[in-house]
Amino acid sequence: MVERVTYDKIGKALKGTEPCSGMGTLLIVDDDKNLLKVLQQILEEAGHEVSAVSSGKEALIELSGRDFDLAVVDLKLEEVSGFDLIDAIKETYPSVVVIISTGFASLDSAIKALRMGAYDFLQKPLKPELLIKAVERGLEKKQLKDLAEAVIKKMDEGIALLDSEGLIDFVSKRFCEISQYTADELTGGLLLSLVAPEYENLTVENLRKAWEGSSRRFQASMIRKDGKELTAIISLTKAGNRVLAVVSDITKITGAPVIKRELMYKIQPGSVYLITEESTDKAMEALEDLLQAGYGGLMVTRDHPDEIKSTWNTDATVLWLTDDVAGESTMFPNIALLERKLQSYLSRNRVILIDRLDYLVSKNSFESVLGLVQRLNDLAFTKKSIILLSVDPRTLTEREFSLLEKETRPLVPINRSELPEDLSELLRYVTQRNEVGGKPSHKEIEKRFDITRTTVRKRLNQLEEKGMIVEKKKGRMKVIEITEKGRKSLG
Repeated sequence: MVERVTYDKIGKALKGTEPCSGMGTLLIVDDDKNLLKVLQQILEEAGHEVSAVSSGKEALIELSGRDFDLAVVDLKLEEVSGFDLIDAIKETYPSVVVIISTGFASLDSAIKALRMGAYDFLQKPLKPELLIKAVERGLEKKQLKDLAEAVIKKMDEGIALLDSEGLIDFVSKRFCEISQYTADELTGGLLLSLVAPEYENLTVENLRKAWEGSSRRFQASMIRKDGKELTAIISLTKAGNRVLAVVSDITKITGAPVIKRELMYKIQPGSVYLITEESTDKAMEALEDLLQAGYGGLMVTRDHPDEIKSTWNTDATVLWLTDDVAGESTMFPNIALLERKLQSYLSRNRVILIDRLDYLVSKNSFESVLGLVQRLNDLAFTKKSIILLSVDPRTLTEREFSLLEKETRPLVPINRSELPEDLSELLRYVTQRNEVGGKPSHKEIEKRFDITRTTVRKRLNQLEEKGMIVEKKKGRMKVIEITEKGRKSLG
């Protein structure tokens, strides 16, 4: 069971951290030495530990020698200006909260300083009560930030903040570890780009509902930078003008995708295969075989998705190559756009079938399509994916076909030995029952062949591993259907 983020969990995460205190270690920088002494006295009487210096240069020396929580900085400084000091603090000491002090005539400068990262500004002449309150607010901000960082650091979940366009503007270290990307690579990108394509619509819908104020929690597959696929629980919660995304990697609980049985063709992960045929029958047969073995599948085709689904009853995601219609299941036949889409899908235990390579050639050029195949070859090897390319040899010249062959492998069927008689007999029985609309259950097979439940299970497992049958649930029972491969094995 996946552990939710709770207050108890946060408490455990914070065990051993320093308690928050209203008092802080402060640095005051002002070239008016008389004012400097007054400010130091006011803040020390308020209970803070205060260091006071009259120049930016001295401030940098102080900052390098000890840890400060907050700095009150006058913008009008000699040598190292207040702006230079703010810049140095934000660059080298980002945890230090900066409050600036400025005269009425320099409000524009104060706005500039705020944009540089200053927390607040105080207008001179400074009023003691306003100074104390501003410092208290600044210290509270720092304590909350430190608290949040402590929680995030000790959590096993990855944290990301998304802006109104779904772009990532903050990620935790754990999120980077889960995705295998750096913070710089993730910042400014879409959370959607990390989600496997078949979960994109689900993620978009949950993001929409999260922005409407409804907290969401769902399971999806995500693809790491190295191409490995992981199973994640993603929680989305609106937080002000951001959406907080919490990602839990549950792959160890659910297990990585497993290839469940023998394949019909000699197919090696990390390879691109060229299938020459006038129709897509062989390519679809290979795709369906891989899907039944446990692969996730994507088909890019000139045929309408409804036609593909009705003809093949496939579980693959289907993208329709067309330049006339725009929609979720369509893809404009542009090489750069197609490559970007395919890159987001490639990972272990995933297969892509590109049908009608000749159509892409007609809409682009053979050279650009060949370049795509070459790059996909490299990507498939890196990501350990499988790519099937279906092409009608009549649409290519001898030279073009030869160049494609050099970048790909042929699809070769695996010749298996004949089935033992007991398995053949069982397979024939399933076929006969299927042909008259029946789907035998385990119990029927047990009675028909007068064998034990254990023997039934063993024989069915052997046939399923060879891809000759599939088991489907019907109510509380499992029933058996023969596959196309099973029919062919019977001649």
